[in-house]
Amino acid sequence: MLLAKGYRALTRLLAAGYLEVVFTPNMDDTLDDELRTLKADEYRIWVYGEMTSAELVAALEYRSPRVKVLKLHGDISSALRGYPAPGARGWGWLSKHSSNCSRLLLSQ
Repeated sequence: MLLAKGYRALTRLLAAGYLEVVFTPNMDDTLDDELRTLKADEYRIWVYGEMTSAELVAALEYRSPRVKVLKLHGDISSALRGYPAPGARGWGWLSKHSSNCSRLLLSQ
């Protein structure tokens, strides 16, 4: 599957240290499956809507784990856990905090 090949390549870049943060609009588990090839303490996946915006911004600033993934549109199993769709809450938090996140990521 072409999608899996792309995620496999992304995971290799993450493992090699070329990238540390991934923002993805995808809700499926394909990236999650590929990330499982890394050590469990090397990465963390956060889902927008399951934490407050302040918690998400703080999480992106953590030094550990090195690899951080933020699913912007929720996760395929979020609804099963009782979380509403992110679009209902709006995206204002992202633009509000994006300059701080960008500065932080570029300074590392």
